Formats: sequence, structure tokens, C-alpha cells
Amino acid sequence: YKDYYLWIKTMGIIGCGNVTEIKSGCLNKIKNSELIAVMRRDIDLAKDYCIRHHAKRYYNTIDDILNDVEINSIYIATPPVYHREYAISALKYVIYMCVLIYLFRCIDNSYILVWLV
Repeated sequence: YKDYYLWIKTMGIIGCGNVTEIKSGCLNKIKNSELIAVMRRDIDLAKDYCIRHHAKRYYNTIDDILNDVEINSIYIATPPVYHREYAISALKYVIYMCVLIYLFRCIDNSYILVWLV
């Protein structure tokens, strides 16, 4: 649907490493949206990312960010090995999700996600 971005209001990022430093810039361009929280296993690096990207909160566990009731969309930017696990967990909590799937490396995971979404 061409206007999907209209529904994305409050975002969270799971996995805020080097990839998101480059590719998450477009998230700031979604009209009327706000980066609420970021999650990274290293809490100090999560805090640093949070400050630099003007997020409200930072976490170091998947459960903490998914339980943040202010978030309605999640960008999963972890290494591919975690995509399936985190995406399945996120489906229980958020409305919208962006996951970069490497189809040729994780074809089984991609099919599972298609069925769940």
C-alpha cells in the first residue's frame, strides 16, 4: 500500500549497530513519526546511539523494547541469524515491522515471516 508510512508514528530499533548508522537516516524522514527507543545488547552503546539519534529511551533486552507501549513499529536491524526470533517475538507487540531478510541466505525464515505477517 503506497501510504503505509502514514501509520508509522512511533518507532523502535532493535539492533542499532553500524548498519543503522547508514540506513536508518530514512526513518527520520517519515512524516509525523518519532524514534522512541533503541535496543542494543551493550547498554552503553545503546545509550550513546539513543543520544546521538534523539530517541527517548534505550534498552539492552528484546523484552524491554517490545514491552514499550509507546512503540507501534519496529525496525529489526540485527545480524540475520536473529531476524526470525525477533520478528516472531515482535509480532505479538507491534503493529508494523521492517526486517531486512536475506532471501538467499535465510529462505526458510522468510517463508515463516510471510505466513505470520
